[in-house]
Amino acid sequence: RGLVRSRGLGDVYKRQMQEDVDVVGLSILSGAHMTLVPRIKKLLNEKGLGGVLLVVGGIIPEEDGAELVRRGDADRIFVPGDSLNSIIDYLRGSFSSNRNPWLS
Repeated sequence: RGLVRSRGLGDVYKRQMQEDVDVVGLSILSGAHMTLVPRIKKLLNEKGLGGVLLVVGGIIPEEDGAELVRRGDADRIFVPGDSLNSIIDYLRGSFSSNRNPWLS
């Protein structure tokens, strides 16, 4: 499905419902990842959307990224230097081609 740009927490939920997305990707450069990511994950869970894959990219210290994944707030963290191929491989590996033919 298509790329969706959002500006706020409520917008992430609204867009997810409208577009029926399988993945929410956040790009966070502000340093607020330890606050924003858990809030978005909580909102998704509260709305019955806990199965949506939540991936995060940005300037995120390794220890913070590991903590977000360990707590279940994010499914995967991508940082500068991660190749586009590694991101694509992760997404392809996260879904069956029957569910998402565009990933085959």
